[in-house]
Amino acid sequence: FFGPNEVYAARKITSALYSSDNGDSYENRFIGAAPATQVDFVSDQEAFFVSIMRQLYRTTDQAETWTAIADFAEGSRVMDFINDQIGFVYNGSGILLKTVDGGQNWVEVAQHSNFNFSIIALEAISETLIEVFAGRRFYRSTDGGQTFEQVIDINPLNSTTNEVRPQALYRDGDTYLLAGGGTSVVYTNDNFVTVTDQLF
Repeated sequence: FFGPNEVYAARKITSALYSSDNGDSYENRFIGAAPATQVDFVSDQEAFFVSIMRQLYRTTDQAETWTAIADFAEGSRVMDFINDQIGFVYNGSGILLKTVDGGQNWVEVAQHSNFNFSIIALEAISETLIEVFAGRRFYRSTDGGQTFEQVIDINPLNSTTNEVRPQALYRDGDTYLLAGGGTSVVYTNDNFVTVTDQLF
């Protein structure tokens, strides 16, 4: 969401839907022949996506056209851009990479082999504050991804959450939604001081 009227939504894995009227109607925006594993919009004009062919693409015209700008030899699991220049990505070996030039060049920050393919979501709030959802555990780094501390293990919350592997992370200030693959959602509005697990 980028303002009161502009909305982007995912459609399958080869296109995106764009709305300029708060979701009343949508236009198809073709992503490309190579399906995307993740799309990250940083503004109403600019976005990045990683294809299953391990290439990073960028658009600067509301997803009308896409340009390949980098290749990840070891693949990538998740990515998140703070703005159109600074972003982070985890590759298939659990290595956290960082770019400061819009994805043209990447440098290794650290390797977290315990995450590997269990990484579900990556949220870069700033260059120093990074959050990761891996397996059923939520981690936070305050040193730019060099080290991570576990914030919460949602396994013990109750039996409903224990049966569902979370698949998505949503954050707005101190409010978090950790969405599972079924109908379970872990919710907190005070930065995990109190946590509820709900079925819907």
